[in-house]
Amino acid sequence: MSSEGNESRFNGSFFRICFMVIGVVGLAAICVWVTINNSSPQKDVSSPPSATSSPSRPGHDETRDVNEDISDTDQPSADEIWEFETAYSTADPGEQLKLLKKVALPQYIDTEYSAVTVDVNELVVQVDRKTSSFSVQKDIENAYCYVTSKVNLNSFRNDEHVLAYSIEHTTMWVNTKSGWKVASEVR
Repeated sequence: MSSEGNESRFNGSFFRICFMVIGVVGLAAICVWVTINNSSPQKDVSSPPSATSSPSRPGHDETRDVNEDISDTDQPSADEIWEFETAYSTADPGEQLKLLKKVALPQYIDTEYSAVTVDVNELVVQVDRKTSSFSVQKDIENAYCYVTSKVNLNSFRNDEHVLAYSIEHTTMWVNTKSGWKVASEVR
């Protein structure tokens, strides 16, 4: 009979322990649930909708605030992208610097440009726009974008074709007051 008494004590203790564990786990779950609910943003029904700036031109995206520090163009134009690719592939450092100043930020020029003259022996490199392509991945705030270019190049010396080759690279462009400019190479 003593073994039966031990079993009944054990069974009662076992159930009490199970209920206590379930209770503690339940309380912990409620605490976590309340914490998550309180930390998630909730709209206050009584608060007015957020103010947005009036569009600067007809058809302008009214959901985006007007940022005075950037241009109102959504992305670099095809001409700007091809101007950069032309500057990027120009063999003459003097000419390259002149072209880069039009389409790149000073930080890009400081990082990527090399004034070291290479004897190119009148080599001219041209971007073949008809067979080249690019894609633009835009930022929702219109502050920057990534341009991935697949550029087909032809090089000439003394008006004779020397070599055709391709390059592919990605650049980050930033939207400035004066328009889109190349800021960095993505490596």
